[in-house]
Amino acid sequence: MVAEAPGDKLHLIIGIDPGTTTGISALNLNGKLIKIINMRNAGKSEVIKQILEIGTPSIIATDKKPCPDSVLKIAASFNIRLFVPKKELSQEEKKRIIKEQNIKVENNHERDAYSAAYKAYHEFSNRLQQIENKIEFIEKERDYLKHLVLNGHSLNNAILFLKKPVENIEKEIKTKPTTKEKTIETFIFEIKTLSNKNQELKKSVERLKIEKTSLELIINHEKNERKKEIEKNKEVIRLKNEIIRLKLYIENTKKKKKPKKKQKKDNRKYLKNLVENIITEYRDKRKKELN
Repeated sequence: MVAEAPGDKLHLIIGIDPGTTTGISALNLNGKLIKIINMRNAGKSEVIKQILEIGTPSIIATDKKPCPDSVLKIAASFNIRLFVPKKELSQEEKKRIIKEQNIKVENNHERDAYSAAYKAYHEFSNRLQQIENKIEFIEKERDYLKHLVLNGHSLNNAILFLKKPVENIEKEIKTKPTTKEKTIETFIFEIKTLSNKNQELKKSVERLKIEKTSLELIINHEKNERKKEIEKNKEVIRLKNEIIRLKLYIENTKKKKKPKKKQKKDNRKYLKNLVENIITEYRDKRKKELN
């Protein structure tokens, strides 16, 4: 893909929170909030259309890790860099960002989208500020340079794109005779072409790494869930065995108690007979004494 020349539309950092309600936040490359909205039941094409109405995206950002598949596809559609935080942003951190930046949001989807865009800007703010300090370029040119650098070009190569659009040089190479000037322009064209290819490869590698990380996290999650299920099954089996053991114990205890009850009855009978005999002996003795 050949880098586009500077246009009238601002380049943006777009934060997206996908779902039944999609949050979209757009910051310019100076970190200023341009627009924040939410959309109900919006498909990929509707989200892309909405982003293009705001401006030209330079980065798509998410606050989630792993990156949602829908956000990855939107970044790929624009063929631009995708920002995924090193770890998923916590609720506390997102609330802190909104409070510190004094941003008004309607719901959590807008909050998450803004937090994603803000974290992406914060990640590259030093590099963007270096370009902002280059006062020899007008605002549109600085904006365009930032866009190119964010998407993998070195600053020196990015500056070449301001001098003359690649398409024009390509036409000139085909029509002009061989001259020293043409050789220089050819050299510049080759640098631009290689720079484009390089940044395309960087973005492809980056997206593949993100996909790989996402898949690894999903696989690890599935492994953990499977492990939990196995452990749960083991626990169920252990409890079942424990129940069986306790039932056997209770049954054995009952069996052991039965003879004791019989013995107790025998003891009572013995005592009763003993008492009766004592009484009988006493009566007999009294009769004798009376006679």
